[in-house]
Amino acid sequence: MHSRLINNVIFAGRNEFMHKYKRIEQSLIVILILFAVGLGLQSFFGAFPLALLAYPVNLIFILILIAVAVLMTRFAERNKITTFLSSGAAALSSLIYIGILALVLGLTHQEATGVDDIPAKLGIRQMTRYYPFVLSYLYLLITLSFATFKRLKLQMSVLNVGFLLNHAGLLLVLIAMGLGAADKLELRANVNEGKELRRASERSAKVHELPFILKLKDFKLENYMPKLALIDNQTGKFIPEGTPEFWDVDTTKIEFSIQGYNFTLNQFISEAVRHGDAYVEVDNDSLPPAVNISHDGGEGFWLTCGNTHMPYKMMKLNDAYSIVMMKPEAKAYSSDVEIEHKDKTESATISVNKPLKVGSWTVYQSTYDNRAGKASQMSGFQLIYDPWQIFSQVGLIMLILGALTLFWGQQKK
Repeated sequence: MHSRLINNVIFAGRNEFMHKYKRIEQSLIVILILFAVGLGLQSFFGAFPLALLAYPVNLIFILILIAVAVLMTRFAERNKITTFLSSGAAALSSLIYIGILALVLGLTHQEATGVDDIPAKLGIRQMTRYYPFVLSYLYLLITLSFATFKRLKLQMSVLNVGFLLNHAGLLLVLIAMGLGAADKLELRANVNEGKELRRASERSAKVHELPFILKLKDFKLENYMPKLALIDNQTGKFIPEGTPEFWDVDTTKIEFSIQGYNFTLNQFISEAVRHGDAYVEVDNDSLPPAVNISHDGGEGFWLTCGNTHMPYKMMKLNDAYSIVMMKPEAKAYSSDVEIEHKDKTESATISVNKPLKVGSWTVYQSTYDNRAGKASQMSGFQLIYDPWQIFSQVGLIMLILGALTLFWGQQKK
């Protein structure tokens, strides 16, 4: 009797092993077929047209996917397709498949223009438009949907709730980042002070009408203190060449040296205008800084980096070298704007780390007129339209809640 029991246990274990092995084998066959089909589509049609998935196609696909997954897991649970797509082997194979392609994406420079190398010919320089990658993404959505809705039939324990939150959250994030990407727009536009922004363009120069009006009231720029450096009079290059030495103007340090040359800081003016042979300070942020320095106790000499309103001025030390002032680097810049949207007019400030949200649009401060510096009257904006962003945010919250629920459930268990 004991031997019969042992034989039954061994037989059951062997059947379970063979069943899992068969699932793994089926999963490998599926991803190989998907990869082969993707390569065939890539060779015939080239890059995948992402615009094909734009609204309402992406929404229709999502609704059909959810409906099929719910119906199959509820009314055809024992169907071979259902049991396979909701199995752990299918989920693992889909993750491995897209993971390998994502690794290639990370190691390959994307969207290179004017490149005719092997990766470009294979299409992996545009991985998100690479047919094998698109099919792997859709396969992952399908297996994740079946695994998620299959759990709805089980008892809603703490662990099951955590599982559902995790998988449903991940599904939302993947949908928003993938299918939602077809509706995403990345536009750029420049606007001058006192002017209105009504249109913006893509990199392809395609122009889009904006659903709001943005008026630039004032552009503000805050600079770091300027730097002084030595240049070679013959080549005009900073010295030492390759690793130049700079000195940040510091009004608390009167004595300083650059490359063994000793100087004395006599006066610094943040906004200077020329007055005869000297410079005087005025309250005008369109003017450049100026500094008066002496070399080895000699007579003071004025330096300025200049800008579009005033020419630069340097100090010649000897036949070999001169000392110059570099243009101050930007510390922070922002734009005071007026936004008109849905019959409402509001004032706001857009800075590098503080974008402006207008519905599904996000307006970022991106650039300004570098040549004019503080005198810039132009502000450059990057405008991102992402109507699926809310789903990505909700999905991330669900993932966090799911992880906390699973942790709590395990501790309770």
